[in-house]
Amino acid sequence: MDLKDVEAEIDRRLKQQKVELERTHSLLKNIICHMQQGLLFIRFDGVIQTCNPAARALLGVQNIEGDPVKSQFTDRLFGFSMEDALRVHHAPETTFVRIKEEEILVNTSVIQSVTSLSEQWNGMHDAEQGIVLLLQNITEMRRLQASADRGSRLQELGTLAAQVAHEIRNPLGGIQGFAALLQRDLAQQPKEKALVDQVVEGVNLLNGIVQKILDFARPQKMTLESTDLVAILEGIHTMLLHHPEKPEGCEITLTLPQKRIELAADPQALKRAFLNLGINAFQAMPRAGILSLELYQRGETAYLVVADTGVGIEPEKLDKLFTPLFSTKKEGNGFGLIEVQKIVHAHGGAITVASKPACGTAFTLSFPLKI
Repeated sequence: MDLKDVEAEIDRRLKQQKVELERTHSLLKNIICHMQQGLLFIRFDGVIQTCNPAARALLGVQNIEGDPVKSQFTDRLFGFSMEDALRVHHAPETTFVRIKEEEILVNTSVIQSVTSLSEQWNGMHDAEQGIVLLLQNITEMRRLQASADRGSRLQELGTLAAQVAHEIRNPLGGIQGFAALLQRDLAQQPKEKALVDQVVEGVNLLNGIVQKILDFARPQKMTLESTDLVAILEGIHTMLLHHPEKPEGCEITLTLPQKRIELAADPQALKRAFLNLGINAFQAMPRAGILSLELYQRGETAYLVVADTGVGIEPEKLDKLFTPLFSTKKEGNGFGLIEVQKIVHAHGGAITVASKPACGTAFTLSFPLKI
């Protein structure tokens, strides 16, 4: 092989390596651009070199590559002093911060030797150094974990409640039996019988609570069929317009999509849940107000928002709303909302609540249309 052949072979291999490097560079660029995690690379001189689309969305910025980091972010935005970290070439490996009401997990790595592909190709080996930050929005993960923890606690509470309810029911049955005998024996003594009547009424009330506790402990059984949520809401709207608990002057608004929204559901259970939320809204608006029902679809999920302009709920009480025997109403026992929650969960959905005292409350129910 002569010199020309050797040079041609070297040139061919160099071109092949260049193509492979360019292909690798393009692949890495696409990976960074399409990562769900936000990625930031900040050089030790304080200049932002890389900020992928996910990071821009989390941080609410646009094209900031080439800008000094201190001109874009506060020094401790990521849970540590960025100025100190860049100076000493060290940063905490993991921090948790809140950015724009979202909880963000920040993982950091200090890079002491980063050489770009173009620098490799040009034979340049002056390494760029800096800090890589991976940003992950864990707000939904935290919410799901809290929901799972609550579900576990409620399951344990349900088992305990069922055991206690069975133990209570036996003596209640005895009290009820003796009270019935007294009612019969005192039929001719109205004053004494009235006292016994109060005992019987109290026993019946306790029996009702015991039954609700037992129902709470049992799994919700659904009879699923093809159900149109639009038709369900139209029926609920009519029922609420003529409901005896509707406050005088209360306005009810209904916002529905133009098309049907169908899912496999138990229509009677959904009606109970929706009606329960509507009546709760009435009770939260003793001096009238506006009850709004809004149904809409996003992707493969249907959402129903039931909102009122009532008295609202204090922040410290929101986390207790779906707890047995807790109620914001004087005569409530908390089982109404628990039934709503069980029905929603039985359909694979979720329920959230937002409220502000003196402004009102909004319950948002979500249902997957395909399970």
